[in-house]
Amino acid sequence: MSDDFVKIYYRNTDDVTCRILVLDKENNIIQDELSEYSSDGKHIADVVFAPDHITIIGMRQYTENGFKDFRRIGNELVLTQIQTNEWLEPEQKAKVSFYNANGDLVFYDIFEKDDDCGMVIVGSFDKNDTQFFWDDSPDEVKLLQSYSDY
Repeated sequence: MSDDFVKIYYRNTDDVTCRILVLDKENNIIQDELSEYSSDGKHIADVVFAPDHITIIGMRQYTENGFKDFRRIGNELVLTQIQTNEWLEPEQKAKVSFYNANGDLVFYDIFEKDDDCGMVIVGSFDKNDTQFFWDDSPDEVKLLQSYSDY
């Protein structure tokens, strides 16, 4: 089954994605995502615009240790999730935690360094430290919303 949309990536001269245009199969714009970087190259945010190129419908703000996602609900951007990253063992084992808008832990992933592949996921765990697999993830995990559907 093919996707119902097409993504066009725009990259700068350093091959860093700075825009992602999402089109339906009739080439109508679904959304337009622009990435913002500071003068020193640090990724600050991804902002998603509606087809009118004016209305912001989603945003990811990058933090020192992760990000915060926002989606338009009514006339305002509302926090939907928070992600944090931490080293459990420096450069060897990491934990990536996902929280809901209230700041409650929903789930976390554990990554370990593989000399051939870099960091690889070794497991996903719910808020009670019970491992789960994505084809049978808890409802709370499925309901967590990202800043974009694409």
